[in-house]
Amino acid sequence: MQKLEPQVGQQSGPPTGAPFDLLLFGATGDLALRKLVPALYRRHLAGQVGPGSRVLAVARTSQSREVYIAQIEETCRKYLRPEEFSAERWKSFAALVDYVTVDATQSQDFKKLSALLAGREDVVRVLFLSTAPSLFTLTCNHLAAAGLVTPKSRVVLEKPLGQDRTSAEAINRSVGAIFAEHQIYRIDHYLGKETVQNLIALRFGNTLFEPLWRRGSIRHVQITVAEQLGVEGRGQFYDQTGALRDMVQSHLLQLVCILAMEPPASSDPDAVRDEKLKVLRALRPILDRDVQTKTVRAHYKAGAVNGQPVPGYLDEAGVPADSWYQDKLEGGGILFSDVCHFIDLAIYFAQSLPVEVSAFATPDPGHREESWAITLHFANGGLGVVHYVCGSQKGLERETIEIPPGDDETPPWRFPAGSRPQN
Repeated sequence: MQKLEPQVGQQSGPPTGAPFDLLLFGATGDLALRKLVPALYRRHLAGQVGPGSRVLAVARTSQSREVYIAQIEETCRKYLRPEEFSAERWKSFAALVDYVTVDATQSQDFKKLSALLAGREDVVRVLFLSTAPSLFTLTCNHLAAAGLVTPKSRVVLEKPLGQDRTSAEAINRSVGAIFAEHQIYRIDHYLGKETVQNLIALRFGNTLFEPLWRRGSIRHVQITVAEQLGVEGRGQFYDQTGALRDMVQSHLLQLVCILAMEPPASSDPDAVRDEKLKVLRALRPILDRDVQTKTVRAHYKAGAVNGQPVPGYLDEAGVPADSWYQDKLEGGGILFSDVCHFIDLAIYFAQSLPVEVSAFATPDPGHREESWAITLHFANGGLGVVHYVCGSQKGLERETIEIPPGDDETPPWRFPAGSRPQN
């Protein structure tokens, strides 16, 4: 089946919508450079950045606007598709961006922001905190003291939200004392991936798979996240955070929720959240006594990616020599960064598949029908569905179905009117 490619790199027309001011704290960090700024550039190309909007890049690094613009241009050229980037389009986007040196621990630095935002109190103000969670409360307090929190303000908190439940609750209390709940956005950027949204469509909008997604049909599920990147210069951060907080408790648990939740009443965010909460509350916790028998922890070793040598975890910049995963689960387990090379969701069925599904592959005659499995393979923006005989390395034919990503106007997971799946 031919894969349908979205149109990229084309201006969608003149920008529309109300203006906004986006203050990006942690603007020189890995997430901002690799994910957030390229995403803003794409929204600009799509005409979704209204006239008069501004992006204020905020970080403690002392540098000029020109240096920062050159820095984000370099990273955008690296992470955007070649057809998306052009000198003319970049010039129009860069005109929206300014850089401000602010140390979040110094209250007097926030006066610089007050001067830049004076007279724009009626403009929607997005305060995006792409920083360590230890700075969330301090930053919000300084923003409030400087008079920068308005009724039209929104605060965005990037995961992880604290170090544990106690610190997460403390952050929620302190931020909630300054912002109303509807102004607070706790973000897991993983959910914005088209591949994750396509999984929701596959779960509830696909007549082939939806009837099979039942407790009596599925034996177990395996989620594999593999990638080609290490900590990429984030050694100090990652050794304190670890894969459990950075990847498992956010991204992977979201995938678990999507796989296991009941159909929401609608695609409304609150309805989807309510169904996810039911899954999380039903999970059996791994207690202290279970860690040794139900988890495997390791540091990755030096190796090669695409023929190029790459360092092991202990050789990464910023990782202390005494980092030891057996002493602290969160401080250097099996490491993943935010850009995954591929994700495999393997669903192993406890019984034979219906004819409509099993027709996609021919099993080895020596295997029983009960050993069927389906693997959902996400890679390069597409979703391939591969059917195979569990445990067999031969004797089968594979068929790959590639589902094109949704567009900005019609999210691929939205239920069409009257088509909500029933239990």
